[in-house]
Amino acid sequence: MMKTAAVLAAIIGSAAAFAPAQTGKVSAGLNAFADGMVGGEGPEPMPFVGGSRTSKNFDPCGFAERAPEWLPWFREAELKHGRAAMLATVGFVVPEFVRIP
Repeated sequence: MMKTAAVLAAIIGSAAAFAPAQTGKVSAGLNAFADGMVGGEGPEPMPFVGGSRTSKNFDPCGFAERAPEWLPWFREAELKHGRAAMLATVGFVVPEFVRIP
């Protein structure tokens, strides 16, 4: 019974990682790097120190210039793949500590 409850809690907790985030009012300064698109809910993710380099509209491969209409899809795909990678990492580490007989 306890194992069933633990498995059910783990499944519900992992499903919450893929649920859409509750968005509140975000100031324009914090949301400038994503131009209001998906993924701009928080502050600038990786601020560079010094110089003119910034992570605002960071696009080293030039995808935004080649296919600007696909940019929202690229951002959503990056978030989805990042979440799947985080879940896969948990699935890789947990079996080292938890064994099901």
